[in-house]
Amino acid sequence: MEGKSHEINFDLIHAAATLSDQLGQRVLVAEDTDDEYGMAAAMEDGALAYLRFRTVMKDRVAQDGAVQVVYRPDTGFAIDRELMCDAYGVAQKAIFDIYGVPQLNLYNYAGPKPSRKEAKSVLAERVESLDGYLDSFGVFTRLGHAPPQRSTADRLRIAGRWIISCALLPLLFTGILAWAVVFSDKPNAESDPGFGLLVITGAAVLAVPIMLTVWLATVILNL
Repeated sequence: MEGKSHEINFDLIHAAATLSDQLGQRVLVAEDTDDEYGMAAAMEDGALAYLRFRTVMKDRVAQDGAVQVVYRPDTGFAIDRELMCDAYGVAQKAIFDIYGVPQLNLYNYAGPKPSRKEAKSVLAERVESLDGYLDSFGVFTRLGHAPPQRSTADRLRIAGRWIISCALLPLLFTGILAWAVVFSDKPNAESDPGFGLLVITGAAVLAVPIMLTVWLATVILNL
């Protein structure tokens, strides 16, 4: 069975391949709507590792002939006739096939978990497990809301930048003030000392007070 162009989105597969290459790991992408379109694809090591899409069997009407086609490199194509009524049925089945998580509620997958009291009020007229409903929240984290993935070297580098910046700020402000005082009575003077010269000027101005403070502290501690 061959998927039609409106059943398989090759741009989505290309996006999955790009993201998989950038992250260096397997990536599953899915598009699922409440009409007849649904597709999921997994890319790994630059190759298509999994594909699932909705289609209709030849010479059948939409409802009677609706199936999902599944492709895996090791088994080839297969037809799945056990469809899910959920709007995100293709994505749900793909997540189960790839990650082993069954019947994931994709309406809540990235939402904050409600309290048990709030969950009970929602389930008052629904036949659904309270624990199962609560477990459907926060399974995944939206990429934009996830904490940044930084190595130890990256964290040390960032911390070092903050420490250096905090240490240089007083010198920079003092240098700016010193240059402003020096040229305050020279309105036509053109001077652009630059960042480095401002820091050096600030250090020179603060050197005497800093040395005096250290000397006084030493004297007081030795009393």
